[in-house]
Formats: sequence, structure tokens, C-alpha cells
Amino acid sequence: MYFNEDTHLAWMPGGKVEIISFDPDTGGRFFIEEPPEEPGEKVRFVHSGRCFGCHGGSATNFLPGPLARSHFTSETGRRLGSVSGHIRLGHKVPFQDRWGGYSVTGAPKTLKHLGNVFASRNEKREVLLDTVRDRSKDSLSDYFEPEKFPRGDSNVVPLLLLDHQIEGHNLIMEARYRQRHLDYQTEKKGKPESSAQRSADSLFERLTRYLLFKEEASLAGHRINRHPEFEEDFRANRKTTADGLSLKDLSLNGRLMEHRLSYLIQSRPFLESPQNMKDQIYNRLWAILSPITNEFRTCRGIGNT
Repeated sequence: MYFNEDTHLAWMPGGKVEIISFDPDTGGRFFIEEPPEEPGEKVRFVHSGRCFGCHGGSATNFLPGPLARSHFTSETGRRLGSVSGHIRLGHKVPFQDRWGGYSVTGAPKTLKHLGNVFASRNEKREVLLDTVRDRSKDSLSDYFEPEKFPRGDSNVVPLLLLDHQIEGHNLIMEARYRQRHLDYQTEKKGKPESSAQRSADSLFERLTRYLLFKEEASLAGHRINRHPEFEEDFRANRKTTADGLSLKDLSLNGRLMEHRLSYLIQSRPFLESPQNMKDQIYNRLWAILSPITNEFRTCRGIGNT
């Protein structure tokens, strides 16, 4: 998997490249590689309706969006069941429930997770986890030939960021759809129905708090090694203040990001959202973060700060 704020790409040797891009109006747009039929022909990418079986179902609230889950996985790659309680990954999911079925490198030994761990079933069909000795692997050469890939690792830092983006993109896209519903009702009836307005307000509040890393799983007690090469790529398009600060500054000391507002607020899917939606979220951010308001004092716990 390879990703930035606007596009996710997945590929495995012998398989097809799959892409999801985040259209500011329609949400996730899915493409799959169409190999050339004749030598010399260009590779094409076509829309595939098959993707919506998972990426447009209940896990994404029936809207087109990204989806990542944690599964108990056998040594042959067969899924033996999802980790219960988490329909999709996000920064709130406890680490001990993350990355089942994933390869993970660079994670500290203190960080308990399901990466690099295989599972099996006993006679009662109960899922049994294999040893966790490989939780902190630095190389994946025991599993496959890394030279077949553009990179031979699966570092924990980009995995943490991908988890944050999965839920963030879904919330942004659902907020956009709800605002469009409000605008449609306003156009047809003069104002939105009260139930639709309440649902939208609740979703906008949920998105606001997610952007502030509310309830983020804490990294306290875990020494996450820096990944200079990845950080350079990740921060290449950062927007900085006069002091050189940006929302893409990583902390990795107790928490993922240095500043407690998500860089997704500067992504195209958010910036090109309806202005009414953005205004409501900006107003809530001001109310929560401004030190001159009473609400700031009651919301100091946001982001585990």
C-alpha cells in the first residue's frame, strides 16, 4: 500500500494495481489496472463496480470510502475472522487490535499489536493466535522476497498515519454528503428538516473532534524510532507558519503528531467541501481551541493533552 492525502494505491506481485482517489464531490473513486492485451499497449485504469461490495457497504455507512480492517489471518493468507468491535481502523482503535493480517516493521517491542502474527482454529473453531515473537521485526525477508517490491519494509509510522486517514476521510466524505442533503432540503423546502439538521450537526461535531485527535490511542511508554526518509516524503507538501511549524510535524512521543489538529484539514477533500460545512467546523474549532472561551477550559482533554 502506498498513499498520500488524496490517493491510496495497493499492489502485490502478480496482481493488479488498485487505486482509490478521493474526489471532493463524490467521495472514493475506485480504479483497477487493466493490463495491455498486446505488447506495446499502455496500461489502462478502469472503474470497477466490484469495489463497492466492501467500500460502499455498512462499514463506510453506504458511501464510497476507504476501508481497512484488522483480521485474524492464517499462514496461507486466509481470513479467519475480523477483530471484533472495530468495523474499520482509525486512530482510536487500541493497538492490541490493529494490523491483523499486516506485515509490520520498526515497531518497538513494547507495542502490542496483531501484525506479523498468524492464527489458526482448533476443533471448536476457536481462533488461536500464533507466537508474537516477530512483533518488532526489522526485516520481512522471512515472509517474502522484499526486492520484488519498491520497498521491502512496512514501517509502523506510515501505518499509524494510514489508520488516522482511513477514518478521517470517511468522516469528511459523510459530512460532505450530509451538507449536500441539507442544501437540497433548503432549496426545495426553504429550510432543512430538523432531524436532518440534528444528524448533520452530530456528524460535524464528530468530525471536528476527530480532527483534534480526540481519544487517540496513546503512544506513551513506547519509543517509536524516526523514519527520516518517510518523514521527508510525508512533509514535502507541508504548509508552514512564519515560524516553520506545520500540521505535518510528527511527534512520536506519546502521540502521533506534534500539533493537535489533523493535516487532513488542508487536504483537497476538506478544502473543497461546501462552505457551510467548513464554516460550522471552523467555528467549533475556534470555540474549542480559543483560550478566551469557557468551553476551552472544559475541553482541555481533547487530544489527550
